[in-house]
Amino acid sequence: MDLIGTIRRVHSVGDASSPADGALEIAGSRAGLQSYADAQVTLTSSTEFFERTEHGERALPRAQLQTAQTVEVWFTGPTQETFPIRATARRVVVVRS
Repeated sequence: MDLIGTIRRVHSVGDASSPADGALEIAGSRAGLQSYADAQVTLTSSTEFFERTEHGERALPRAQLQTAQTVEVWFTGPTQETFPIRATARRVVVVRS
C-alpha cells in the first residue's frame, strides 16, 4: 500500500477537471514513513476497485466511490512529488469499519 486517506472529491469520467478515466482527491493521507497532506490520484481502465469489511474483500464498482470514504491506494508507475502529490492508482480499497 502506498497511501491511505479520505476521499475529498471524486472526479468522474468526462468531468472537465478530470483525467479521461477519472481521479480522486485524497485528504489527510499518509503512507509508511511518508506523509501527504493532499493527493491527486488518477484512475485508469486498469485500476482495480475493492471494499474491505470485517468479512474480507470484494470487488466494488467504481461508481460507488464517494466523498468521506477511507481508502487505501496502491500506485503504478512514477509518482510526481508535487503539491498535491500526483500518482496513478493500480488498486483502490474502500475500508469499511
